[in-house]
Amino acid sequence: MIIARTDALRVTKSMEETAIRCRAYNAASADALMVLDLAPEQVAGLRAQIPDIPLALFVSPATQPPPLAQLDAAGFKLALYPFNTMAAVAESVTRLWTSLRETGSLDQDPARVAHLRNSVQDLIGGAERRAAAARPCDHKWLRYGGAPLRQFRRQGLDRHAVVLCARRSERLVGCA
Repeated sequence: MIIARTDALRVTKSMEETAIRCRAYNAASADALMVLDLAPEQVAGLRAQIPDIPLALFVSPATQPPPLAQLDAAGFKLALYPFNTMAAVAESVTRLWTSLRETGSLDQDPARVAHLRNSVQDLIGGAERRAAAARPCDHKWLRYGGAPLRQFRRQGLDRHAVVLCARRSERLVGCA
């Protein structure tokens, strides 16, 4: 999906100039348009000039984001909230490290941290990786990058480091 971004409204303050730019992006095969500083109450005016082009809203961190129902009614098909997400992360990190500085310990529930870690791990395929790591391996069959493990041992490399490396890069073969 190609989302064309324009600051024509911000620069020119003209809905007509903005519509001209939007039509040019649409002619160049943009799938959707992101008009910076386009407020929900201005969408109808732009929609009258470009009725069939999907609109995306880049939500500014300087303003309170409108409710999704209002955005949908205004004709937006996508809303992006990048700074809101980063602000939430920064707020959580600040709270965590402030707690450590002020009390000398982290104010986190270990069960919640474990749950969140597992959720993230599962999101990126952690269950499959944990299952692979739990399988017993016979070092005779273990190969890393095509070379038998015995070759790595002869070179003085630690077996566990090689196994860890092999599993992380998903180049581990030969485990039952």
